[in-house]
Amino acid sequence: MRNYKKSMITLLSTFALLTGSVGPSMITFAETVDSKKVNTIVEENQKTVQSTTDKKSEKVEKDPTITKESGAESTKEKTVETTEKEVAETKTSEATATTETKEEAKKVLKAASPEKEADTKKETKKITILGSSDVHGNVWDYSYEDNAVADVGFARIGSIVKSVKAENPNTIIVDAGDNLQGTLLTDDIYSSDPEYQGVTHPVIAAMNTIGYTSMSLGNHEFNFGLDLIKKVEVDAKFPLLSANTYVKATGENFVQPYTVKTVDGVKIAVLGLTIPHVPMWDGDKVKSLDFKPLNTEAKKQVKIINEKEKPDVIVAAIHAGLDNSDPGAAARNVIKEVPEIDAFVLGHDHREFTEMIPDNTGKAKPAGAVKDTGSGVVRIDLELEREVAKDVKKATEEIAEKSAETTDAKTETTKEKESAKADEKATDKAADKDDKEWKIKEATPSIISSKGFAGDEDVKAATLEAHEKTQEYVSGVVGQASANFLPKEEVPGIPEAQLRPTAMISLINNVQRDVTKSDLAASALFKADSKLDAGDIKYSDVFNIYKYPNTLVKAGMNGKQLKQYLENQAKYYQQYKKNDVTIAFNEKIRVYNYDIVSGVKYKIDISKPVGERIVDLTFKDKPVTDGQKFTMAMNNYRFEGMVKDGLVDATPLWESDPATLRGEIVKYIKEKGTIKPEEEIENSFEIIGADLKHPARDYIIEQVKKGTKGFEIMASKDGRTPNVRKLNVDELAKQGLIPDEYLKEKGDFDFTIMHTNDMHGRLQYDEKGKAIGMAKLKTFKDEKKPTLMLDGGDSVQGLAISNFTKGLTMATAMGMIPYDGVAAGNHEFDFGYDQAMKLKEMLPMVSANTMKDGKNSFKTHEIVEKEGKKFAIIGLTTPETAFKTHPNNVKGVEFLDPIPVAEKMIKSLDKKTDAFIFVTHLGIDKTTPAPWRGDTLAEELSKKFPKEKIIIIDGHSHSELREGKQYGNVLLAQTGNYLNNVGMIDVSYKGDKPTFKARLVPAAEFKEVVENPEVKGIIDETAAKFKEEMDKVVIENNPVHLEGDAKFGRTRETNLGNIIADSLYDYGQTGFTGGQTDLAMINGGGIRTSINQGKVTKADILAVLPFGNTIAQIDVTGKQLKEMFEFSLRSPVQTQDGTNEVVLDENGMPALGRNGGFLQVSHSVKVLYDTNKPGEVPEEGKKGQRVHSVQIKNRKTGKFEEVDDKKVYKLATNDFLAAGGDGYTMLGGKREEGPSMDVIFTDFLKEIAGDTDGKVVSMKAKEYNIEDYGEATPYSRLIPSKAQVKPEGTGEKELQNLVTESKKLTATNFTAHSWIAFDKELKVSEALLKEDATDAEYVAQRNKLAQAKKDLVSIEELKNLVSESEKLNEKDYTKESWTGFSKELAKAKAMLKDATNKDKEISKEEVARQVTSLEKAKKSLAKVTTTTPTTVKPTTTKPTGGKLPQTGEKENFLVVVGLILLGSSGFYVYKRKDEAA
Repeated sequence: MRNYKKSMITLLSTFALLTGSVGPSMITFAETVDSKKVNTIVEENQKTVQSTTDKKSEKVEKDPTITKESGAESTKEKTVETTEKEVAETKTSEATATTETKEEAKKVLKAASPEKEADTKKETKKITILGSSDVHGNVWDYSYEDNAVADVGFARIGSIVKSVKAENPNTIIVDAGDNLQGTLLTDDIYSSDPEYQGVTHPVIAAMNTIGYTSMSLGNHEFNFGLDLIKKVEVDAKFPLLSANTYVKATGENFVQPYTVKTVDGVKIAVLGLTIPHVPMWDGDKVKSLDFKPLNTEAKKQVKIINEKEKPDVIVAAIHAGLDNSDPGAAARNVIKEVPEIDAFVLGHDHREFTEMIPDNTGKAKPAGAVKDTGSGVVRIDLELEREVAKDVKKATEEIAEKSAETTDAKTETTKEKESAKADEKATDKAADKDDKEWKIKEATPSIISSKGFAGDEDVKAATLEAHEKTQEYVSGVVGQASANFLPKEEVPGIPEAQLRPTAMISLINNVQRDVTKSDLAASALFKADSKLDAGDIKYSDVFNIYKYPNTLVKAGMNGKQLKQYLENQAKYYQQYKKNDVTIAFNEKIRVYNYDIVSGVKYKIDISKPVGERIVDLTFKDKPVTDGQKFTMAMNNYRFEGMVKDGLVDATPLWESDPATLRGEIVKYIKEKGTIKPEEEIENSFEIIGADLKHPARDYIIEQVKKGTKGFEIMASKDGRTPNVRKLNVDELAKQGLIPDEYLKEKGDFDFTIMHTNDMHGRLQYDEKGKAIGMAKLKTFKDEKKPTLMLDGGDSVQGLAISNFTKGLTMATAMGMIPYDGVAAGNHEFDFGYDQAMKLKEMLPMVSANTMKDGKNSFKTHEIVEKEGKKFAIIGLTTPETAFKTHPNNVKGVEFLDPIPVAEKMIKSLDKKTDAFIFVTHLGIDKTTPAPWRGDTLAEELSKKFPKEKIIIIDGHSHSELREGKQYGNVLLAQTGNYLNNVGMIDVSYKGDKPTFKARLVPAAEFKEVVENPEVKGIIDETAAKFKEEMDKVVIENNPVHLEGDAKFGRTRETNLGNIIADSLYDYGQTGFTGGQTDLAMINGGGIRTSINQGKVTKADILAVLPFGNTIAQIDVTGKQLKEMFEFSLRSPVQTQDGTNEVVLDENGMPALGRNGGFLQVSHSVKVLYDTNKPGEVPEEGKKGQRVHSVQIKNRKTGKFEEVDDKKVYKLATNDFLAAGGDGYTMLGGKREEGPSMDVIFTDFLKEIAGDTDGKVVSMKAKEYNIEDYGEATPYSRLIPSKAQVKPEGTGEKELQNLVTESKKLTATNFTAHSWIAFDKELKVSEALLKEDATDAEYVAQRNKLAQAKKDLVSIEELKNLVSESEKLNEKDYTKESWTGFSKELAKAKAMLKDATNKDKEISKEEVARQVTSLEKAKKSLAKVTTTTPTTVKPTTTKPTGGKLPQTGEKENFLVVVGLILLGSSGFYVYKRKDEAA
């Protein structure tokens, strides 16, 4: 019984010792059991532990440098040793009490335990090592560049650590460096801005929160100088490590070399190492430091660790990649040569991997690395085992020893760290006693991805202020980009900036040269996906194109060094191989290590071996010589590397430090305000020697875009070099990935043609995708690199912006494409013959059949040599030019029949060329005489020259020949018009046999194509001048509103439609050679907006007629005219929304629905129609029955006459309708063409408004007056039948009735403004009734008066409501409800006052809204009611008695309760046993 009792006391005592802070609770319980002796043991032990802890804490408070765990040969080692010594002295001073306590416990235990011979058993533990690296300033799981959550950052790592620790508490996390640099948060705020050096660095705050064991220094930690490292070393609650970094002056480690941590009795040493190449990159910033080789230093430090610390496990956290050409910088050599290290966490090269790598003893060691940014964590699980004695006494002694010398392991303050360190040492000693060392039984490395984890809220809370500050910082706009600075990738995954000059790289180099005043500048694409798009430029955009906080250096170099430097850069490209369709990059050179140089021009011939690639190197257009002196601007990182390679003078001429290049870029943009790619780009280099054209290329690129397996654009393993695998037709074919149709044997003569026609001045890209524009065309051409670029004519005339310079800007843009041959179209003469002659000097414009004074007006042909072959490019112009431009423009010019001329040209050039390419403006329209058509030419040439190689690039008829038309050996091609498409033709000849593959690339596919900045610059310059021209006034004071709203212009006659049609009619009286115009029309859809009263500018006219249509005249019969108007008036009638009730117009006729083809007509025509009758339904073949009269004015008599079905009339319209557009298939036929409609309309308006500089061809415009068009929607030309079929005399009666009704109205019940218009019409009506007017005049006036009456704005209801409201008494209603009511009442009174002002216009809608608001406010009035106040007594909650747990004590309290319950149970068992005994 005695032994049992003693055992019980001992166990309770031991348990009390382990509970630490709840010891007193257990002591109290132990007293009830029996033993004062145990009580003494517990009390003495508790005092010892508390005394030791207090003294250690006191010492730490006095010495703030004591912040890190121990590590041999650290610069802080002495401080740590001193602390440990003082702690030891403190323990010694209390040794007696402690020793007695232990001895007493041992005696009790000895008595309690039966004597038994000890043996051993296997003990196992699982230790998990988590490793991060290269987080590069990503604290939150957030991308500041994209303003979005991302799978990155310490926040995600925090969640991973918590998850793993929940699975295995025996987990530590270490880091392999590169954390203080990489984002705006670090680079531009917390790692560089002095203002933020007084707060804990957010990266360190995050790592403190997570509970890191250590962080090794990465090379980017040194980017900001040594002071930052020393600053964050103080911030950190863990040591910074780098065993191989020494201070030159003292020979001591710059930071700790290693740290030791005991986890569940297992002692773990963590060794930190840094890649020794830091001086190459950070130069003077680290000149005071010495970086030693990784392998030699690892051997040295491991020996020290083993001798001094005797750890169970050694982990190395190394900031270096596995492999490096420098043996001292390769982590693999550490793994092989230092077998004492058990596990490896690597960083630096952003390569994600886990491997078991054998050391030089053959034992495989776990190693791993994650990519970067916190995208994941390395996990290494170590299964440990050892033999331990089966000895209860020993185990209890160890427990007692630990309890006496250990404090809370979770302490996180600086004071508690040193205390915890001392405790760990004590625990380690206990663990070492008698037991054999831990052995690693098994090691398993893996990667945990951040994807799927949420950001840790604790990390976010600790760094919230920094996150918000960074968001605020990046949101500021520093400037504007007028357009995208980088073209879209032709092949996804291959950055265009490394294939050709771009404005984005040029911008960086321009900044460098501007700041340093250097001759040359070099910069790299730091990220493969960098971009700078049009619009606002924020700081995040600058960060995107220039990632690092480098400083700027200016240095000297000579021509020889420059050549070698460029040859080194040219190594970036893999050598070209036959049938490559893409250019690939050297996987050993990272994307950011390839520089592009500005200030010189050079070509890189990638068909040649490395070292022989740079050709045509010039400076200011003169060849560079070896001895020539230059100054070069570059970043400090690149400067250090170039100095090492001997490529630049070692002493800089100028440095920007501490100002960063990125900051200079921001300053440059801010100073300019708006940056334009066309101003920044410098075409400094060109890649040559690679023939990427192959019939399969487009197919291959399409597969890349689709993501087809086998066509991937691959990056290097570490992800830092894009596009390291070429796509080669032969290689892909071997894998069966290329269809046979693309693998046919090449012909004897293969080439490609890109072509356009009838662009009609489409300089600019149409955002709706209808026109490609010249800047995008240039980019596309540069990407496709066709053998020939050709055009079929009618290029420079059309839109107002191109007409503005009489085609010169369009010609300039075409010259920049450039074209190899351009046909002279009929519209090339629209600006006069002399201007056409100017255009031919700017373009390779050819026409073999255009003659003046017996001589050719243009070159008949051009001989172009391309790809070793000669091409004869021959031009032909349509003879229709004689009447498809103004006759004065081609006076004295003769257009010969094209076919005989073509035959003559072929015969004369037969021996001088390899192929005949015709650029013709002939067309295939059946209305053109057959001998003048392009298809006839093709057919004739194929018959007469069947063995010749002939291709015809045609225009004029605006025909889309999607696959071309082949006539034997001749191909005819056209693209349509307005640059809606670009034509592509692949041509292959095997002997005489041709293979043609023609296709059209539509404008829709150009949406993502980036505009060439140089071409865009020319266009933008013209656009600016054009805008200035467009601001010029056409009419100083237009007296009428000309209605162009679609709801009117597409449903009924409008005054704007009338005046435009009249301008066309007027032009047609003298403008065409085929006869005077009988009627003119324009489709309502062609009128895009209204013209307001007041000043009218050219821009206003262009807004009305934006399509650049020209006038055209065609012959039509009376029958066709009736069909045309039935088609125009076919729309279904309007119905009320949600019902089938027909909407009636003011004449009581069903109103027509909208139709873009609704025709507006000239004053020379009247159309009577009845919308009650069925309209035409073309898709069902149903004829319309609405038109019952079409009348044309007889020019001689001035009277309207019904059209004769068989008679031919001259119809003037736009070229769109003349060709059968908008479904007017009854039109077409032979046509004459004239100038742009906007020009005609502008001159007409000037003339009829009285301006003296108008240039209307017909002086009959004097017969018109703009005020005659005052009525917005008249019924004078397009007349509903109801207005005309009434019996004679009804018009006067209806007007009289309406006048009688109108006179009953009271002026004060309506707004003064609306009453004036009504009163005017009423007086006119009364006057007309006194005259002998026609019935039509009565009807017209009746309609006007009816409309004016309809437009009256009544205020009667509002007046009555105000009157009622004024009778209410304020005191009857609550203050709150009366306030709202009185406010609305005041508004209503104000409106009534405004209603008396004749100049104040108030709409019906406004009056209705005010009535509703006042009624609502009136209904909301709340009556005042009397209520008895109720007093509510406040209640006070008294504190409860007793001492409850304070904040943070909940867990301790629960522990006490639990222990009491446990103790009670034990006591009960004890008593029962005692009684039984």
